[in-house]
Amino acid sequence: MSATEPSIALHKLEKLRLTSVGEHPILSAVPVGEDTNSPYFVRLPEIDLAKSIFFDTWNCDFAQELDGEDDGTSSESWGRKFDEFIESQHDTPFTPGLPFWRLHIIPGSRDEQRFIAVFVYHHALGDGSSGKAFHTTFLRALPDALAFNPGEVEKIVKTPNKPLLPTLEALRSLQLSFFYILKVIFNTKLWPRRDPELWTGEKIHLPLKNKMHHITVPEKKTAVLKRLCRKHGATITAALQTLVARALFAHLPNQFKKLHCSGAVSTRRWLPRDIVTDDSIGVWVLDFSEDYTREAVAGQPSFPWDEAQRSRKTIETFLHSQGRNTNVALLKFVRDYHRDLLTSMIGKDRGASFEVSNIGMLTDPTSFSGLHSNENDKHPGGASQPLQKPRIGRMIFSQSGNVAGCAVNVSVITGGDGCLVLTFCWQESAVETGLVKAVIEQVQKDIDMLTEDAH
Repeated sequence: MSATEPSIALHKLEKLRLTSVGEHPILSAVPVGEDTNSPYFVRLPEIDLAKSIFFDTWNCDFAQELDGEDDGTSSESWGRKFDEFIESQHDTPFTPGLPFWRLHIIPGSRDEQRFIAVFVYHHALGDGSSGKAFHTTFLRALPDALAFNPGEVEKIVKTPNKPLLPTLEALRSLQLSFFYILKVIFNTKLWPRRDPELWTGEKIHLPLKNKMHHITVPEKKTAVLKRLCRKHGATITAALQTLVARALFAHLPNQFKKLHCSGAVSTRRWLPRDIVTDDSIGVWVLDFSEDYTREAVAGQPSFPWDEAQRSRKTIETFLHSQGRNTNVALLKFVRDYHRDLLTSMIGKDRGASFEVSNIGMLTDPTSFSGLHSNENDKHPGGASQPLQKPRIGRMIFSQSGNVAGCAVNVSVITGGDGCLVLTFCWQESAVETGLVKAVIEQVQKDIDMLTEDAH
């Protein structure tokens, strides 16, 4: 994220946090009774910003890497530092009595006008798209925040009186067919057969210690990949699912011939726009699944675009169903959430091999007024020029590993710089780190080959 106000004072960013809390009431709520069958939200009466906003100083610079101007050394150092930082955030629980979110501001070591804003939040507060919504709010509030004096920023703020936004179930009827219910009962209760050819990593176990690694696809290659997907009748999400499956098969023993992919779809498109928009923070997401076989995905030397096309059709079929016959709709039949969905799963096989969650591209939030210069606003050359608007550049989206979830999850976003970023996260000991690193290298290699061959 960049701010072009000369000598920006970072303490003013606390005003941004105040704006975000006022606009998104869920940020003043905390979940209570998570280990019971009746969890609920409690609104905090006030929020001490000093306990939720942190200013960190790193000894490595990220500006050159984000601009694509470095020689590779600084990007490797910065990337490793960032991955380790996010790993530690995933492993750090939220403190009862404090908000279930944290904001870390990391200024550039050479230029304080550029900084990283890391928003860490509990999944009960928001889905992946909610992270984009937060950063959009943050960006829109930046010009006003820069105008405040230090003494005008309150450290302890009262929470808003706005009601929480409705849940997905309250806004939409998630229908289940009788055949679908029978199918679930048969597969989970009557004949829970495990396919020996399906790979899903190690059995479910505790404790959870996160491992994370992200890769960046440069803007030009991202654009080429998008054009290739359109040319071959696929989508970025469908292509990435196929790429990850292909990479896994390349490094798994031959005895494993099947992979089960879990995907996430935002339901905001089906909800009333006067209640939930792309700028809202909450959990409005459903899951779908796709299966891959070694023969279809890895049995040919070139990239299997037919598999990517098939994956796209699966996604389109799910979207056409508009939430009918989904796992979320089955939650109303669960008697004991903690037992049936968590503790009873320990020692059992995982249901999915990997997950790809693509929250799309950050659209330019141009609905706010940018900063404008006056005769006293001088740039290094001495000339009075229009100051650029604050903007968001590179974005990285990451999700903590799930003890009872898939072996590897891949979180995807395209930031304001046009770069596609893939973040791989996995539970340590649930899958060998060497295997995941090999898969990551294979995915990056395959993307490079696809985009280079297209020139």
